[in-house]
Amino acid sequence: MRNTFLDCTRGLGICLVVFGHVQRGLSDAHLLPANYPVTQIDFTLYTFHMPLFFLLAGLYVWPALEKGRGSFIGSKFMTIVVPYFVWSIIQGGVQIAMAHSTNHPLSLSDWPKLFYAPLGQFWFLYALMIWQIVAFACGRRGPALMVVAILALAFSTALPDSILSTTMKMGIFFAAGAAIGPGLERHVASFAHWKSFLVCCGAFGLAVHAIWNVAPVYSWQALPAAIFGMGIIMIVCYRANQMLAKAPLVLCGQRSMHIYVMHIMAAAGIRIVLTKAGVDNGYALLLIGTAAGIVLPLGVSHALQRAGSLVRGTLPATRTGMQS
Repeated sequence: MRNTFLDCTRGLGICLVVFGHVQRGLSDAHLLPANYPVTQIDFTLYTFHMPLFFLLAGLYVWPALEKGRGSFIGSKFMTIVVPYFVWSIIQGGVQIAMAHSTNHPLSLSDWPKLFYAPLGQFWFLYALMIWQIVAFACGRRGPALMVVAILALAFSTALPDSILSTTMKMGIFFAAGAAIGPGLERHVASFAHWKSFLVCCGAFGLAVHAIWNVAPVYSWQALPAAIFGMGIIMIVCYRANQMLAKAPLVLCGQRSMHIYVMHIMAAAGIRIVLTKAGVDNGYALLLIGTAAGIVLPLGVSHALQRAGSLVRGTLPATRTGMQS
């Protein structure tokens, strides 16, 4: 039986990811109003929404390893490595074809870099695979994974901002998810009430304010903001999961991987079409772009899921931060 609480959490998380990327695209294209607080909103979102997905990805890492090392490697290859290369090439091809219209043009010479320099949002899959390999090497020893994650966070502070340093910083959330395990909903139920929500909101605001213009969004100083930000999302989703209106969030959560790999192309495509048609209202473009980044991938997700099932054949199901 699916855990709809986790689906709700992924669903809200992926909607925030889409909004953040649409906002960045409009900012890069200089289409947002001058008084729009893009930097503040972007910084606030990034303190917690990607850490949330690494935490969710870690929840099932030990149960997956218990099914056998061969099964673990095979499933991760099909659900992380294959989507990483397939969708990087597809999105890269679109960027090459539309080089005159996109914010970040690409050339064929950039494709070999996929082995060490992920394209756009696909850094998540790249970093996630690295931490899955680390967990595999730890051999279901939770303390070992946590120690590696803490050391990675500590050493990352000495490195310049890069994919490597970001990957090292995300390990602490992946290890925390592994330590919590599949019983996350039970833990959230113990504090999912309005008083805790208000406390989390207040603490999150203070934590973000404390590091604004002081520390990077991914740093040990940002850990309190990440923790309280994720707490807010989990409380909201725990309550939403008890309502009939949860259906849209659940659907987005169930299809979160499809939304993740396609939302940039969908949102950027809509932005290009609308701006060529004369639409230049930044707020309208932000709203429509976010909706398109969610709805268009959902429109083709069923076909992609069937195709994926045919490719995977008899491989057992696995879970990433964007799957259940």
